Amino acid sequence: MQIRTLAGVAAVIALASCEKPAAPAPSAPPAPAPAAETAPAVPVTPPPAAAPAPPAPVPAETQAPAAPPAETPAATADAGPAGQKLLTDLNALADELTKHAEASKGQDQMTSMKGALPIMKKLSEVKTQDLPADLDAAFKTVQTSAGDFLADIEKIPADMPSDQAAMGEWIGKHPEVMTILTGLAAKGQAMQDSQKGLEEAGAKYGLDFSKFFNAGNPQ
Repeated sequence: MQIRTLAGVAAVIALASCEKPAAPAPSAPPAPAPAAETAPAVPVTPPPAAAPAPPAPVPAETQAPAAPPAETPAATADAGPAGQKLLTDLNALADELTKHAEASKGQDQMTSMKGALPIMKKLSEVKTQDLPADLDAAFKTVQTSAGDFLADIEKIPADMPSDQAAMGEWIGKHPEVMTILTGLAAKGQAMQDSQKGLEEAGAKYGLDFSKFFNAGNPQ
């Protein structure tokens, strides 16, 4: 299960359980157009247009050079051994999640997501000691938002169907799940926002966390 799309999958599940097709609104008959009053045409002869002056040639020496392609911003600070340790720990989790994604091919989304929970819970065990303050704060936000999101996923019964046709009957037997589902989209968005914050903080120190965020679906 790709980490970057966990929130998206949950949002789809929530929408599938809540959406009902809206009845089309009756179309109103078109109002009769009022008869237009036409004034007698008055012939007008426009004055001849002046021919535009040709543009003056730009001397070669004054032409601006083409802008160079944008470059990825270089690291402006050093996170030290603690930053490299954080990157190593997240890459190790990414390897586990990728193996899980391979092993769970063919499973429905909820089963695959629940299978990834034990791995994702390890995120809370990653140490942040000696990290720079901004990198430490960004990663702790990821830990908190992911923890809130995963706690709700864990509460959803494993037999929740992926088929929308069967969802209505299943929700009728598990009405308490609706409270969880309606909050998943917001918590998923909070998790995605926290990931962006960590990416920005990591760029400052030359740390690339894309392997972790794309685990299970490498880019």
